Amino acid sequence: MKHDNVNEDNACVLKTRTDQRPEIKGFEIWLVWSDRRLTVAPGQTVLAVLEAAGVPVEPGCLSGGCGGCATPYVEGNLIHKDSCLSASERNRLFCPCVSRAEGTLVLPF
Repeated sequence: MKHDNVNEDNACVLKTRTDQRPEIKGFEIWLVWSDRRLTVAPGQTVLAVLEAAGVPVEPGCLSGGCGGCATPYVEGNLIHKDSCLSASERNRLFCPCVSRAEGTLVLPF
């Protein structure tokens, strides 16, 4: 189906950009002190999973802007999506309301 206001070149560009978006994947959290493993599904936040598991994390703005939920981590390949932590803070903290991980994220709980 061809729309009058969209030419084929633009449709191709839009399709290419959509296809190149990174896929949001689930990942695992290992609470190392309590030796518990939690799963974060693609549509979930780390914050929601931690709260459901009874981990004491203070929610803040829920958008990664305040740092109220900044949580220490031991190890993991984090994808920081906050706008409040500095580069040096990101070496030890992450905002579970918006950030994700690739692979296993190890937390000190």
